[in-house]
Amino acid sequence: MSEPRIYYPDASYTWDDIPPEWKGNITDGRILVDIADCVKFEASRENDPFADDVELRSKRVKLASGIWSKLSQEQMAFARSLDAAKVKSKMDATAAALLKERDPNEVNPALRGYTGTSSIDTKPKDWVYAVVRKGIEYYHIADPYRAYPAKVMDERVNQFLWEKNGNKKIKPSVSHLSRAEFEVKKFADDPTKAVLFRDMDDDLVLNQWRPYVMPPRPAEDRFEIVKFVEDWLDLIYPGRREFIIKSWAHAYQRPAEKQNVGFVWGGNQGIGKDTLLTIGFHVLASQRRVSNIKHNQLDGNFEEFLLNPIIIVNEFHQYKGDDGLMIVRFKAYCAAPPNEFLIDIKYSLLRRVRNIHRVHITTNMEDRFKRENGDRRFYVMKSHATKEQVREFVGGRIGPQTNLASWIEDGRGDAFAHYLMTVDLTGFDPSRLPPDAEDYDEVQKGFAIQPALAAALDEIAATFGQREVAAELRKSLSDMEMEDWPEFVSSQQLMHTNAYYDFDVDGKPLKQFVSNQGWLNIEMSTAGYQEIVREDGRTQFKSTRKPKKADGIRAATSRLFIRKDRILPGEKVVAMRERAKEFLNVLTDYWETTAGFATYVDKKKDWYDAPGMEDAAADKNYQDRKKKNSA
Repeated sequence: MSEPRIYYPDASYTWDDIPPEWKGNITDGRILVDIADCVKFEASRENDPFADDVELRSKRVKLASGIWSKLSQEQMAFARSLDAAKVKSKMDATAAALLKERDPNEVNPALRGYTGTSSIDTKPKDWVYAVVRKGIEYYHIADPYRAYPAKVMDERVNQFLWEKNGNKKIKPSVSHLSRAEFEVKKFADDPTKAVLFRDMDDDLVLNQWRPYVMPPRPAEDRFEIVKFVEDWLDLIYPGRREFIIKSWAHAYQRPAEKQNVGFVWGGNQGIGKDTLLTIGFHVLASQRRVSNIKHNQLDGNFEEFLLNPIIIVNEFHQYKGDDGLMIVRFKAYCAAPPNEFLIDIKYSLLRRVRNIHRVHITTNMEDRFKRENGDRRFYVMKSHATKEQVREFVGGRIGPQTNLASWIEDGRGDAFAHYLMTVDLTGFDPSRLPPDAEDYDEVQKGFAIQPALAAALDEIAATFGQREVAAELRKSLSDMEMEDWPEFVSSQQLMHTNAYYDFDVDGKPLKQFVSNQGWLNIEMSTAGYQEIVREDGRTQFKSTRKPKKADGIRAATSRLFIRKDRILPGEKVVAMRERAKEFLNVLTDYWETTAGFATYVDKKKDWYDAPGMEDAAADKNYQDRKKKNSA
């Protein structure tokens, strides 16, 4: 049969009234018939072996005509409701195609009281609703991405399927509200889950994950962009091209698989970091799979940017007041676990989002990107290329007058995506950096410890650290290494080093972050130190030993740190505090010596008269230090 339909005969028809050739198509009181059969039955009496029975024949012709008429009415009603839904709600074309192609023979009784009929129109059980701040939204499971008003749902559910209260029909948008099993409590974006599922809280969750669609393959000449991108990567990040290309290809070929590496695209302005990312994720961005955000958006209460699996943080830098919490957030986004995020969307329901995010960070200050020692979540790429070199490269390849954005949009961005679908990912491990990349990244980690802090620790190690070493055996300041850094360090010591007053060092001046509790904690932790706190939770420590000299200096500090590798096995905090107090007594004695007193007050005199220090004239601490230094 070409167009099968299901029909319920009314009570006026008996078993004998049904044509014999139709009886084999009866299931549970329903007759599976065909419009063509109805026409054939009406037009050809010779096919009816009981044609001589006028009364029976009349009933059968009436039955066939009735079925034909009923089916035509249903078809027209469905077409009208579908067109209305398209016009009024701009229904997604994909969802419309699914509805047209659905199997009309499928008979699944609706839940809890809906009639068990089948229709080519949508069924009540195919709809769910969500109560949000702005009202009630309805969703069809074949089109879970778009919220519909009640009117559209009512138009798309055939009235034969509406519930009744006596003789009064109840709109499905209304009857649904009394059914808890149709209420969605959360949304989700998860390629591993069904459209509807229940989470660990037993809440009904509507999964709105939408896979991306590859565009048609462009002309072969558009694939010139592949060599163009490869050469560009070789220019600004030598030796890193293969890993970057395979990471992009992994995003296209295995979009539901997490890559536990975050990229930090460093280098000067104008070398093409953003443009290369635009090319790499061209197709995904065109289908709204990419979030381009600024670093301060990470500090908000709403995380809508997590709705997209690709996150690009533009021009990241450590700004005033940052205590390193952003890097902690980056770790969660860059690596799994956590396997999913429960995020708060303004004016909407909570949303469960699968952690399949890929993080790319662009910055001009990659040397200051904070990480812990041994961290493998970030791939920091440093570039020595200049804007002029890149401008010359691009102009030489596509012409100096060619608009690069238009050149990419003209089929070449799609061509690059098709190329990425062919990249061989054999042996590619998305959970870690390749060995050569780890070696490369370790070079960059040397910049993770602020140069000013390293210089201050070297200075303390060369003076206080060698107080009991014979002069002829002492190492020079330039020979100091991390292994020589002292067991205990106080913020008071850091504030009385030459490095504290040196504003010409690379990176952040020591004076900027020593007084910032959060920042100093992070920098000292990166350098391998851990803070010690008092029994009452405070951080201030004072030597129990008073100076013997009238002008002596008593060790008193607001912050005290111990090297992590010098904590004794099984050592309790109480014992660690006692050792710290003894250190302060030793430091007090040292500052009473000639050499020790010189390290405390003998600072760079030029610092006091440096340009920009005029505003410090009213600073009492500044005046005291200047007086001591002059003395």
